[in-house]
Amino acid sequence: MTVKAETETARAQQREAAERAAEEGNRLKKELAAKEAQLGELQAANAKIAGDLRVKEEAYDQLESESDGFLRAGEGLQARCDRLEAEADELARDKEALEDENMELKDAADYLADQGETLHQQVEQLEGDNRVLLEHNGELLCQTVVSDLDLQQTRDTDTKFLDSSAEVLILKMNRPTFGPYYSRCRGMRFLSPIPAHHTTTRSYSWW
Repeated sequence: MTVKAETETARAQQREAAERAAEEGNRLKKELAAKEAQLGELQAANAKIAGDLRVKEEAYDQLESESDGFLRAGEGLQARCDRLEAEADELARDKEALEDENMELKDAADYLADQGETLHQQVEQLEGDNRVLLEHNGELLCQTVVSDLDLQQTRDTDTKFLDSSAEVLILKMNRPTFGPYYSRCRGMRFLSPIPAHHTTTRSYSWW
């Protein structure tokens, strides 16, 4: 083979190598452009994800803050609930104590009412007994006056009416002790026969 032929062959090989290199460069450029486009898409997606993540983090922080607020509110409500339950228990005990006291007061009122009724009956009985005793005492006093008048009439030989003598006799008695029966006895008429040995004619003295 001549030098010329070898040169042509070498040139042809160089051209082929250059063409293959150019094709490979174009392929690599296209692949790089695709990779760059894919990288841009990934960067955009990453930016979107980062934005979403920030939003989610902010929402999480807000939810966590609200959760803490709810927890504190729940603790406050629980404490209030416990306090209200304690107050309710205390009120229930106070109510029970008041009911017991009310029952005791009712029993005491019933007892006092019974005692009052008994005392009222006793007072009425005593008033009745006093009335009977006063009437009996009045009758005894009047009988005493009559007896005194009869005795006075037996001693006195005068046949006139004994009004003045009876008045003197009554005034000699303890008038406050005689009480309301003085006027009653004065208003009564006592019929006393004069003894037979004082007069021959039977007569009567009226007071």
